[in-house]
Amino acid sequence: MQVIVAGVMPCELYTIDKPRQLICTATALTENSFTINAEADEVRGGTSNMLQGKYFHNSSFKAQLTSATVSLEYIAMKIGSDIQVGAEVWEQESVVISTANEIAISKTPTRLPYDTIDDDIYGFYKLPNESDENWKPIVFNAETKKAEVNGLTVGTTVCVKYVSTNSGARKIEVLSEIIPKIVYMVMKVPELQVSQVGVEDISSSSKIGEMQITVPKFLLTPHIEMKNTASAHGTMQLDGEALVCYDGTCGGSGRYATITEFIYNKDDLADASGLYIKNSNIDDLAVNDTAKLEVYATYNGLTLPKKIDNSKLTFTIGDQAVATVSNAGVITAVGAGNTTIEVVATSKPTLSCGGTVEVTTQA
Repeated sequence: MQVIVAGVMPCELYTIDKPRQLICTATALTENSFTINAEADEVRGGTSNMLQGKYFHNSSFKAQLTSATVSLEYIAMKIGSDIQVGAEVWEQESVVISTANEIAISKTPTRLPYDTIDDDIYGFYKLPNESDENWKPIVFNAETKKAEVNGLTVGTTVCVKYVSTNSGARKIEVLSEIIPKIVYMVMKVPELQVSQVGVEDISSSSKIGEMQITVPKFLLTPHIEMKNTASAHGTMQLDGEALVCYDGTCGGSGRYATITEFIYNKDDLADASGLYIKNSNIDDLAVNDTAKLEVYATYNGLTLPKKIDNSKLTFTIGDQAVATVSNAGVITAVGAGNTTIEVVATSKPTLSCGGTVEVTTQA
């Protein structure tokens, strides 16, 4: 089935550890794309060094996501940091001097982050009509929230900035050793219907489904470049590469991702080209013995057969004196003889198949 793939949909990022938790949902993407690749070495030999085949290696699955909005979660994932609640923030306020030579602020000051010069609690002040080059340092008493400054008279207004602890502020530490987080990613892309020849109705190109790309182990790229200008907003790149994930079976091959096409209101019989019964010739069945039919749908192209739930099928037996069949596809032997069985897809009667039943012995 051919579809038009266009636009973007939200991308969900989960933790890979138990209990599985949703980290964030990127809802303002402007791009979500992926690239699958493998390098190839030519295998040549024989007369004229002919091409005998190719050896493929260095496979990769890479994804590129661009978000029009920025989240602290995005940054934390890319640099491998955790988010902490409660952080030091810069405050700025206007203070009217009520006691000569004394600046009293409204919040409790604290030391500047990473200040290793001394134990003093610094702040800065200037007069409102002074330029930003005139901020002068002051030292606060954390208990009184005051700083002494000579030359300030009662009624004077000053601008003050300092650091205090905000209980609701969130922060992440950018460590010198950066190791990005590995996340479980679900990326979605809209699928639109391809217009048929001669059909001009624009609704024929409406959204009919989505392509879902699931990456069990997605390693984000640590590169972050925040570009903000006076006339444009900043964006965030959420690019990365899939790590191999194994299915847990002996000798199981590794996987990077699963790409799933999800067409709305469509079941496993919609595109089926035929049906067949896996155990189509049931013989040597004794009276009162039972056998359950296994019916598979076949599809054109590269699609593998799929076992169909028997509740979607209608079963008919030729001779009920030989055997009966239930709605669940269970055959019960009744008497010696031969008969036929017919299976029809209930929602698609053009799909059908048959088999035989032989009851050879009495109970």
